[in-house]
Amino acid sequence: MGYILLVYQFRTNFHRFYFDRLVGVLEQFGRTDIDIRLGALQTIIRRLLPIIPLHIALVLAAYILHDQSWGVLAKIVIFLTTQMMATSLTLLYLTIFGTVSVLLRQMNDTLEGILVGPISDPNTDKSVAYFTTPVRLTRDDDRTIEKIRLLQLQLLQIVRRTNGGDYGRLVIMILLATFIYLNTELLQLYQGVKAGAFTFDVIGSKVLNSAQKVLMLFLFAYPNRMIQTQVSVV
Repeated sequence: MGYILLVYQFRTNFHRFYFDRLVGVLEQFGRTDIDIRLGALQTIIRRLLPIIPLHIALVLAAYILHDQSWGVLAKIVIFLTTQMMATSLTLLYLTIFGTVSVLLRQMNDTLEGILVGPISDPNTDKSVAYFTTPVRLTRDDDRTIEKIRLLQLQLLQIVRRTNGGDYGRLVIMILLATFIYLNTELLQLYQGVKAGAFTFDVIGSKVLNSAQKVLMLFLFAYPNRMIQTQVSVV
């Protein structure tokens, strides 16, 4: 598992596929407020970054407190290797799908602005109340709609390529391993606490590892949900 993750980290064509297509869509489509939404995604990722070294430091401290022999070094090396590779792949997945979600939302907002328009409401004190009504499309509108449709197809190709193919199988392996690990860890934690067999440092490390796995599952599930929401609008 670790070998597969390591190989994928350094596959140039693997990263080039997503980079070329995302940059291509960004070059062909843009709104004045797209930087704001991409900046919000960047802020979320930056806020996640400090959690990673903090989690690693706390777990390593728990390992050392529990086992102060040289044998703990092997556990530390395995933990650091798998943790860094799985975390980097999770953040890459979040970045790709988060960017796709932002672009799909921007495109849907643009389509909504073209296909519906504001009208005034005589029953309100305000001069204009915003309700949607069909509008007559111009040739420029038709070209814009067709352009957005093609760009959305490119974005959905990225989604299909990510969740399918070699990368999709890798994601499934990670999610399956994470789910099994989480269930095993929680079962051991429950049995150990119930029997009074675990010390505080062991309990702390298992709680931290379980919380980190739950966060990983959420980071895979949430951007998928956001994309499905935007696709259902199309």
